[in-house]
Amino acid sequence: MHRWWLLGALLLWGSLCALVQAQSYPTPQLMTAKPAAISLAQPAYLVWSAIPGLQTEITRISESNASTFGTGHTDYTHLYSTTQLWNSDGTRLALSTIDIGRSYFLDGTTYAWQFTRTGVPLSVRWSATDPDLMYGTGRGSRTFVSYKPSTGAVTTIHDFSADGFTSLVIGNDDGTPSNDGRYWPLIGMTSGGNSTIIIWDNVGNTEAGRTTLSGGIDYAAMSQDGNFVVVQGNPVAIYNRSMVFQRNIATGSIGHSERCVDSAGHQVYVGMGSNWDIVGARMDTGATQTYLPGSGQPAGFYVAYNTHFSCRNTARPGYVYISVYSDAADTRNFMMRDNFALKLDGSGLVERWTQYFGCCESLGWASINPPQVPRTSRATVSPTGDRMIFSTDWGVATSGITIYDYLVRMPLSGAPTCTATTLSMAGVTNQGGAAYLIPAVAAPAYGTPADVSVGATTSLLRLFEGSTELGPAHSLVSAIQAPGNGRFVHWSSDGQATQEIYWSASDNTNPTTNGRTYSYTTGCTPGVALTAPLLTRISR
Repeated sequence: MHRWWLLGALLLWGSLCALVQAQSYPTPQLMTAKPAAISLAQPAYLVWSAIPGLQTEITRISESNASTFGTGHTDYTHLYSTTQLWNSDGTRLALSTIDIGRSYFLDGTTYAWQFTRTGVPLSVRWSATDPDLMYGTGRGSRTFVSYKPSTGAVTTIHDFSADGFTSLVIGNDDGTPSNDGRYWPLIGMTSGGNSTIIIWDNVGNTEAGRTTLSGGIDYAAMSQDGNFVVVQGNPVAIYNRSMVFQRNIATGSIGHSERCVDSAGHQVYVGMGSNWDIVGARMDTGATQTYLPGSGQPAGFYVAYNTHFSCRNTARPGYVYISVYSDAADTRNFMMRDNFALKLDGSGLVERWTQYFGCCESLGWASINPPQVPRTSRATVSPTGDRMIFSTDWGVATSGITIYDYLVRMPLSGAPTCTATTLSMAGVTNQGGAAYLIPAVAAPAYGTPADVSVGATTSLLRLFEGSTELGPAHSLVSAIQAPGNGRFVHWSSDGQATQEIYWSASDNTNPTTNGRTYSYTTGCTPGVALTAPLLTRISR
C-alpha cells in the first residue's frame, strides 16, 4: 500500500522576504568525554554574559528587590521543568514559585519584571490561545478555575465539591494539558487516599473521562496531541482521554519524565531508566527505545541521577531538554554538569546549552537551606525551544542564600542572515481533508533533500504562514488531511529527482483563497530573533 508522507512547503518562485535572524540552536554533537567545568561569575540581573566554551549566553531574570520582585523570600524561581512559562503569543512569561501562591510576571522578550500576584490559583498553566488567561484549581475549594493575570480575577469553570475530594490539582503539578489547551488532567484525592483522575474538556465544558485508582500516583498528564493520558505510578500506565486503560509501558523509569513528540512524530513518554539511561516509549504501541545510554550500561554516554525533562518546546518537536544536577555517587557521568537538548531519534546528538553552575558536586542536601528542589535546575524551554530557563544556587552551598532563575539563548548579535521564499499557489490542489499539494518540481528546488520514506527526517525545510511557523514537519499525509492544523511534509517519491510538498493551513482553511502568504526556509528561521514574538505558536 502506498504510504503518503506529509508536507513541507516550498516553491522557488515568489518574492524574497529577507529578514535578519539569530542562529537559534547550538551545534549538535556526540559526546565522548565529560566536558570540563566552566568558570563564570554569577550574571547580574538582566546583564548578558557569554558562557565560555559554549555558543550561548546567559542572564539572570529574577532578583530580590523591594521595587520589583520584593524581598524576604528564599527563592525567586519557576515551578518545574514541565511548566510552560511563556503565554500563547510570547509577550509575557510567568514564574510561579515553589513558595505557593506567588507568581512573577515578566515581559516575554526583554524579561523585565512587570508585576507580582499573590494568592494565584494552584497549579496555574497558561491558556493555549488567550495571552491573558491561565487555568488552575481554586485555593480552599475543589474547583477548576480560570485566572486573568492582568486583573487577578478568578472565574470558576466547574465545582467538584459534590465529589467529596479532599484536594483537587492539575495533574499533581506535573499535569500538562494538551497542546491545544482543550484537555486538562485533574486529580481529586479522597479521604481514603485514592486518586480520581478527571479529564476536563475545556471546549465542551464537560468531562471527557474519569477513573478512580487505589492509592496515590505521582502525576497524570496529557499527551501533546490530547489523545493519551500518562499516569505515572508503578507501573507507568497509558489511558485514552476517556480514561480507558490502554497499556502499561516498560521503560524501567525510576522517576522524572515528560510527554514528548519524537523525531518521527510519535507521542512518546520519555524518562530515566534503571540504568541511568534516557529511555522512551511510544504511547500508541508501548515500543521502547534508548535515546542515551547510561552509567549502568557499557561505555558510552553517561547521564546523572535526578534528571529533569522538558518537552515544552511544542513548536520544535523531536527534542527533549534535560537538566542535571551532579550525582556525587557517580562522577563518571559525561553530562553531570550540563543542561542540554537531546534529539529523539536514537542518534545520541546533543546540543550543549549551559552548565548548571550548582553547588553540590560532592555534597549532600541534608543541612542546606533552601532545600533541594529550589536549587535544582528544573530547566524548561520556550515553545520554539530557543530559550531555556533554569534555577541554580550558582555554587554556593551554604544555608540562607537566595535562589534565582537564569535564561540562556543563542546570541542575537553577529548572527547569520537567512531569507524566506514565498510559495506560489499556482497549480496547488486539494488532496482530501485539510491537505493541499504543491506540484512536484525538479530537485534541488528547495535547497535540502526531501524525505523519501515514512519516518524519515531528512528534510530541513521549515514552512511559515505569515509569521507563524507551521508543523510538525515530516507528517503523514493522513495526518495532514486530519487533523491538519499546519502539519506538512517535504516529500520525494522518486529518489530525489523531484520534490513536492503536502501541507495544511493552521486553521485548515483553503491556502489558495484564505489570503495568507506561505513561505519557506531551509534550516534557519526568518525574523528579528526568535526571542521576539515574530513567530507565534499555533495550537495543534
